[in-house]
Amino acid sequence: MLLRQMFKVIQSFLHAFVNKIQDPILMAEQGIRDLKKDYDNSMRGLAEIKSLSIETKNKIVEQTEIAKDYERKALTILQKAQAGDLDQAQADRLASEALKKKQAAIENIKKFTLNARNFDAMEEKLETKITSLKEQIMNWENEVKTLKARHKVAVTSKKMSKQMISMNGNNAQALLESMKEKVNKER
Repeated sequence: MLLRQMFKVIQSFLHAFVNKIQDPILMAEQGIRDLKKDYDNSMRGLAEIKSLSIETKNKIVEQTEIAKDYERKALTILQKAQAGDLDQAQADRLASEALKKKQAAIENIKKFTLNARNFDAMEEKLETKITSLKEQIMNWENEVKTLKARHKVAVTSKKMSKQMISMNGNNAQALLESMKEKVNKER
């Protein structure tokens, strides 16, 4: 029981000490630096996601062209078979292979489209976070400016008050000395 009370007393002294040495302006400035690091990391992440999104969209275009190309090849093969330039069985086999490759390209398009949607959603979330961070940084910077200004005013006011008190004390003392001299002269 006694040890617990001693611990509480020591703990309260430590908390008081830590609170005394913490400068709110320095703490706020550190908070701003931390937010700016988060902002920079978020911007890098956004750039990576945008890069992946662009790459994925380019793959969609590429796979679309591949699908169209295989469809044209299948049609060309069938037309050659109808014209008698190619054996029908061989034409059917080649056209079937071309259509399978076209179908594989279409499956890739579906996969890349889903990925592109996911990247777009991530990009939107990250942009929202970045906007929020940017606003928070601006708010904190304004708060720090206000704190610094208020601190300067408080310090200046305190100095002026001390000077006024010391001047008033000196003036009062000078008046007393002056009155003493007058009284001494009148005797």
